[in-house]
Amino acid sequence: MSLALQIAVSGLAAGGVYGLFGIGHAVVYRLTGVVHLALGDLVALAVFTTLFVTAGTGPLTQSSGGVRFWLGLLVGFAVCLLAGAGGYLAAIQPYLARGWTVGWVAATLALGFAVRALLEAAFPRPSYVFPDPFRIGRIGNHGVVHVAGASVQVRSLFVICVVMALAAAAAWLLERTRFGRALHAVAADADPAGSQPSVRSRPRLPRRSTSRPGRSSA
Repeated sequence: MSLALQIAVSGLAAGGVYGLFGIGHAVVYRLTGVVHLALGDLVALAVFTTLFVTAGTGPLTQSSGGVRFWLGLLVGFAVCLLAGAGGYLAAIQPYLARGWTVGWVAATLALGFAVRALLEAAFPRPSYVFPDPFRIGRIGNHGVVHVAGASVQVRSLFVICVVMALAAAAAWLLERTRFGRALHAVAADADPAGSQPSVRSRPRLPRRSTSRPGRSSA
């Protein structure tokens, strides 16, 4: 029972993160009609940009952070936003305008590989420690609490709570705000089904004459 609870908590934390990526893919597809294959690499770019602003490319401990960490979060978000928008306008939009699906698929793959190569060149070490600004490691026994006989990481519980809060905020933003209604309108306008010609607008073929040869009308 304790092992099942531990696996369930860890699975919910990991599944929640994947769910957020799924929401991001769904929103991007509804707005642009593109399956953005470089979305994960753009998120990785934001994470490593945050690490770079916080402590450079050197070793980093979980106690690192402070004002530089929060500044790094803002810079990482801005870099991810600029890279995503710039990549879309420069590499994806031209192929969308031509209606060439293979082109924008290859463009998103190329963008992802380029970001990955940049990160591998700038951060050569195999692993890095992300800062812990909330000092979660101090809760319980070095960040581990015991629930019903199971050893559960407080970080997993924190991730579950953050994921639920972000999902609720995204639902509220899309359904209850003017910005969300505007996104719905853009998605409806970009729906490929809406661009198909209706039955009434199709050209009519000329009717064949039903009179037999040799007969003339009176």
